[in-house]
Amino acid sequence: MFRGEVVRALVARAVGAVWGPRRRAPLAIVAAGFLLFVAALAASKIPRPYQYSSALTFSDPAMTMISTMVERGDLWGASARAESSYRLDRPGGLMALRRFSILVLRRGLEEYDGYERCYVTSALAAAGDSGEITQLERIFQSTTSFDLKMAAADGLGDVGDADAVHALERLYDATEPEYKRLLVIGASEAADYGAVGLLSRALAGSDHVTRLTAAKGLAQFDGWRSHRVLRQFMSASRDAFERATAAYALARLGDRSGREVAVATLRGHDDDEARAMAALALGRAGDPVVVPMLQAALRDRNLDVRLAAAVALTHYGEPAGGAYLKAAMRDEDPFTRLHLGQLLDEVAFSKARDVVMAAVASPDPELALQGIHAIGLGGNVGDVRLLVALAEQEADPFARAEAAWALGRVGGGNAVGPLIAMVSDPDHAVRYTAADALDRTVLRLLEGRTSGRI
Repeated sequence: MFRGEVVRALVARAVGAVWGPRRRAPLAIVAAGFLLFVAALAASKIPRPYQYSSALTFSDPAMTMISTMVERGDLWGASARAESSYRLDRPGGLMALRRFSILVLRRGLEEYDGYERCYVTSALAAAGDSGEITQLERIFQSTTSFDLKMAAADGLGDVGDADAVHALERLYDATEPEYKRLLVIGASEAADYGAVGLLSRALAGSDHVTRLTAAKGLAQFDGWRSHRVLRQFMSASRDAFERATAAYALARLGDRSGREVAVATLRGHDDDEARAMAALALGRAGDPVVVPMLQAALRDRNLDVRLAAAVALTHYGEPAGGAYLKAAMRDEDPFTRLHLGQLLDEVAFSKARDVVMAAVASPDPELALQGIHAIGLGGNVGDVRLLVALAEQEADPFARAEAAWALGRVGGGNAVGPLIAMVSDPDHAVRYTAADALDRTVLRLLEGRTSGRI
């Protein structure tokens, strides 16, 4: 997790993008969340079959020593002892690594900075410590800080199970309207299908941005209810942006019922934000017939539409889309690079990997960070070596923390050693992100072993 002061800066930027007076900034809504802040908290939606309370209470002489080292702050020694004391190719050794990662995260509860404490609280809750869900709920209720409320809501979304969704629902019912959208963002990141109920209710709310966020969030939950609610919303709304967002969400679900809405919006509407969203929807539609329309949109008068069309074309393997995006990365206008970065997660990674790698290599630090994040969302174990190299060569803790986050999403056994090493990083941001990523990686390995896949 990023250091507190950096988190606050990113949150302020994200909030300004979505609620600022300059423009509605739809790209901040169609991105994977609130810029890099939500990226650091976003759920990987992996099952967690080994619950914290029952599986992680064991102890042995080596773990006792490791625990003592962690308590006194010798994380380098604790990391070295953890790696040398256990067979990391066996379930027992992997379970010991879970214990190690939890010990490090629990130490984070003593940090002075409230944002770091909030992050480790959500990481512990996601690891199976259900009591931390209550703590996140209390943080949201008790703080007057908008940023900490956002962190708590995102943390509940990161946990994402039924208990966390119920907490989001309770908070949604009890909180003021200006904070409800934060809870909708959290619900959008949850893994439990029960979040569809909260998102469906939010579609009927009075706040425009909250409705847009809820519509996009429903794209994460494939089921008859999501399809039905989105179709009804798209049919009933008179707002072009809302209709295009619903079409986008339906396309993400493999439902082409919004295709004609997206085509009509891109062709003839005067709302450029809606037209950009419509282009993204057509990229997800899986219909090659729309490719000429998207190619024509690369020459549109509006920057957002051009960028969205280029991103959409990557889903059809059209090289013109990738070429446009790589040219935009070299644009001297920082506004162009900012908007491109917010759309990078929408690029079809498997078909336009070169676009993401160009972003990672960009001299623009924010664009490079968003490229690393895109690897975490779309990459695989083959990207571990690249992420490790990025973490080792970067002086910026932002980039090291983002690389750790990505390793926790794409890495297999080849990520365990690097993540153990990153747990001893002197920067708190890297340390706790790596501990959380290590736990997530170990869980995948344990799940694979119990399923006979590893």
